[in-house]
Amino acid sequence: IGAAPVPHPPPRQVTTKVIEGLSLNNFFIASMFSSAAKVAFSGLLPLPSPSVPSCKVVVAADFSSTLASMSQATKEILFRLLEDADIFLTNWRPQALAKNGLTYEILHEKFPKLVYGTLTGFGDKGPDKDLPGYDFTAYWARGGFMDSLRQKDEWPINLVPGMGDHQAGMMLASGVMAALFNASRTGIGERVSINLLHTSIFVQAIMIQA
Repeated sequence: IGAAPVPHPPPRQVTTKVIEGLSLNNFFIASMFSSAAKVAFSGLLPLPSPSVPSCKVVVAADFSSTLASMSQATKEILFRLLEDADIFLTNWRPQALAKNGLTYEILHEKFPKLVYGTLTGFGDKGPDKDLPGYDFTAYWARGGFMDSLRQKDEWPINLVPGMGDHQAGMMLASGVMAALFNASRTGIGERVSINLLHTSIFVQAIMIQA
């Protein structure tokens, strides 16, 4: 006598959820984030597969950072877009954000559920927070990665362009993913801050500890 068949649970109902994000940046950090986020969000929230062409998981509006400062009209447009946004991303330095009234504290007061993600060269605090940060300088050179990968008494290796940007972008996606999940439960958006220097140190953690 065979065992009774085990009933299968009813199919799970999947509701399409469009996550809207707005980016304020001057390099490919936001595009790197969007690519990583499509995979990350599809496993965390009730989203259809990111391979479905009709599904937009992240919608990003890109404001060029070539503007030294925003006009009032531009800021009003930005704020109208943020009313419906889930995520705000930027790689502007703290000084520029404060000058244009776009700090986390200001936006959090206006849009409490908004997840605020930043990716800079050297972080949000300290004497170097407003210095320009690039992959070759902040990640490879200042972070020590360039020296870690060379043989003794030899020249540094040929560097891979954008490697630090890609790794930092994935870390930003992971942090924003967690913050967005929390915001969906609590209604409160958080700040996620990533920088190239700390990313380099984290990647080399085992060598540094040794």
